[in-house]
Amino acid sequence: LGLAAETAWLAVGVQPATKGLDRTVRALAARPEACLLVAGLSATDKAARDVVRLAERSGVAARVRWLGHREDVPAVMAAADLLVHPARLDTTGTVILEAVVNGLPVIAAGLCGYAEHVAAAEAGLVLPEPFDEKAFAAALAAAADPIRRAAWSANGAAYGARPDLYAGLETAAELIVSTAAKAGALPARDCAEAQALARPVT
Repeated sequence: LGLAAETAWLAVGVQPATKGLDRTVRALAARPEACLLVAGLSATDKAARDVVRLAERSGVAARVRWLGHREDVPAVMAAADLLVHPARLDTTGTVILEAVVNGLPVIAAGLCGYAEHVAAAEAGLVLPEPFDEKAFAAALAAAADPIRRAAWSANGAAYGARPDLYAGLETAAELIVSTAAKAGALPARDCAEAQALARPVT
């Protein structure tokens, strides 16, 4: 990706407002050592228009790299130093878990379903809700420490190596159901029925 000595933040998604990309761009202005990689959008995309203008007004346009649609997100993650995901709405946030298990430190909004994996793995920081710019800035400042990021990376990779994280259909189904329940997407009765159906017949 042609990165130099900058700390590379990564944002992934095609819905900038939902994923809080504007929050990340504003925060970038206070972190001159960082650049931002945006996977999923090009600067010419209509959906990116407002954030492109915000980056220009904030004086960080030269430090935002729009990567467009990528099929090689794991490779992009390998080139990045930090996944930044201050979403306004994200029932799961699959990219969060993908980053954790691949050893990419994460800063994520607490409302994201998979933010719990960041905390469980000690692979980054989970932002409290409601969103607070000062708390976000403090988290990014903490993540600027390469020693801390290295520890988060090692923790995430170790978490990803746990066999119970990939224990088959039952675990996957229960994880999806529990996440949906927490988000209020399924009534308790439906959650119980779905979990029962996910269990293997003995």
